Amino acid sequence: MFARYIYRHSRYFTLIIVCAVAVGINSFNAISRQEDPTLTNFVGNITTFYPGATPDRVEALITRPLEDELRTISEIEEVRSTSSSGVSFIAIRLSWVVPDNNLDRVWSEIRDAMAEAALQFPSGASAPSFDNDRATSFTTILALSPADGLDVPLSILHRLAQDFADRARNLPNTKLVEMFGEPVEEIRVEVDEAALVSRGLSLQQVAAALQAADVKMASGRATGGGTDMLIEVSGDLDSLERIRQVIINTSPNGSATHLAEIGQVYRANVTPPHTMALAEGRPAILIGSIMEPGGQVDVWSDRYHEMVEAFRRQAPAGVKLAVTYDQSTYARARLTQVAGNLAIGVLLVLLVLLLTLGWRAAVVVAVILPLSGLISITVMERFGIALQQMSVSGLIVALGLLVDGSIVMTDEIRKRLLQGHSPMDAIGGSVDRLRIPLISSAVTTILAFMPMAVAPGPPGDFIGSIASAVIIMLVTSTVLALVLTPVLAAWLLPRKSEDAAHWYSGGANSGRLGEWLVKAVDWSLRHPVAGVCLALALPVSGFLSFGTLTAQFFPGTDRDQLYVQVKLSDGRSIYDTRTLVGQIDDKLRKEPLIRRVDWTMGESPPAFYYNMYRTKEGIPTWAEALVMTVDENQTDDLIRRLQSEMNREFPEARIIVRGRGILIRSSSDSAGSG
Repeated sequence: MFARYIYRHSRYFTLIIVCAVAVGINSFNAISRQEDPTLTNFVGNITTFYPGATPDRVEALITRPLEDELRTISEIEEVRSTSSSGVSFIAIRLSWVVPDNNLDRVWSEIRDAMAEAALQFPSGASAPSFDNDRATSFTTILALSPADGLDVPLSILHRLAQDFADRARNLPNTKLVEMFGEPVEEIRVEVDEAALVSRGLSLQQVAAALQAADVKMASGRATGGGTDMLIEVSGDLDSLERIRQVIINTSPNGSATHLAEIGQVYRANVTPPHTMALAEGRPAILIGSIMEPGGQVDVWSDRYHEMVEAFRRQAPAGVKLAVTYDQSTYARARLTQVAGNLAIGVLLVLLVLLLTLGWRAAVVVAVILPLSGLISITVMERFGIALQQMSVSGLIVALGLLVDGSIVMTDEIRKRLLQGHSPMDAIGGSVDRLRIPLISSAVTTILAFMPMAVAPGPPGDFIGSIASAVIIMLVTSTVLALVLTPVLAAWLLPRKSEDAAHWYSGGANSGRLGEWLVKAVDWSLRHPVAGVCLALALPVSGFLSFGTLTAQFFPGTDRDQLYVQVKLSDGRSIYDTRTLVGQIDDKLRKEPLIRRVDWTMGESPPAFYYNMYRTKEGIPTWAEALVMTVDENQTDDLIRRLQSEMNREFPEARIIVRGRGILIRSSSDSAGSG
């Protein structure tokens, strides 16, 4: 029997304690730390551009062929499409029962289906673009904008943003870096009409010469002697000077007309732009970065901020780089709050034990509780379970369960020692008597949490860590209650009645409350049916009241953040969207409860919530704002007030104000929560 063997060989007890503490502390320093659980990505998006096409043509020529090919893949659970002017957007959700190790295969089949559908596309349509990284919240969001009172060209901001993004991608444990509101540059040829006419040329000749000069395919093939090679003509249009030297026409006397003689060649941003971004009312480029799953968000963020400071020191004086969102601040605050709650729980448990069983029993549990926590963190670290709000909540839930075994075992050892049993007999008798009840109690609780632990898909990823933490701590505490608790209790607890005479050594007398408890138990034993009915009264009442609760998967708004979605009627330009956004932005930035506002137009912004999905791209009538408030406790009320004011002041657009897990629809829709 382990407990008696350890009691006879105290050095093994010391070795177990030292190893558990050392490995536990090391695991705590190495375990992944983040704000929210990492959700397995079962969502993908396909974006295809068909410039100049109406929504019905996009639907018939682009969206429908893609949907037909995608429906041949059995693992796809849902396909939702949106066909807008010149853009087809398809959102894909896989079945949650697809094993994680098969996801890459399914994504590969989806890419093959896209390639098959692209063969049916009309000329002028782009190749479909696949993205399955849009269901992840960003760890850090930055805004690169001109400094106050200055006007910096967006092209310069774009180059600085590209430089910063390259540095961020090289940062260890960085998974993804994306830019939002970045301009698309093109090379323009501005032809002088007078020079064109004087040489007897036409615009068609200029266009044909440029097309012929930009070689996209092999010009021939050389075969023979065991060799088969493609022949390509050099001279791609890879620079402005190369374009200027394109020969438009050759005269009979041998002279050549170059493009530079009849026009200007220069770079410019595409107009109208596909996307735009604002930071505090000024044109900007937003840069979002995502940490690799399994990393430590506090350590990664410290390195990230060091890189930001180094970039600021090297950046031009007229450029402003602001950190608009940093997940590590929320992760630190949440974990600190949860750790404080855990410490309060442990303190309350020890105070209760001090009053009921005395200080010696409190010391026994005071040793077992942190030991169980350290061992559980070691197991969590080995199984890849991160410390985040859900797993730590599971540890708190398990706190009230894991002390039961140690308390029962300590009390049993105490009674046997006071009855005159030797420590070895007290250990053996207590373990033999309580082994089956303690194991049975732990197993029944584990089975109750098991459905949560094995739930598939994102819901399982989100709530499964609660169950996993509870199960790990229950197993750990049960083993400790049967192996180490009896040994420690046999060493520390009093062996004579006079040693437990005072309340601080043997616990306070229960007095009249104890008498009432004895009478209640006796009455329940004499009237078992009535006792069972009374015991079931509260659970049944709770079950009947279940329908009165709000059904909501994600937690409600509890942070200093919200976001605003704006949709104009189809057919409006992105400049119309920019005008309306400017009006809304002025209103938001004048609100005393709002400290920062950042916008993207034409695409979804970088997500700072895990339940934000980026499903918009290339839609000029779409805009979305990321809003930071000054007080998380007033954010919920602010959302409702802003929604009412937006409906009244901007009726020309559909505006939805959202928070973390809460949805307030515009007046044309029904109100509800989501």
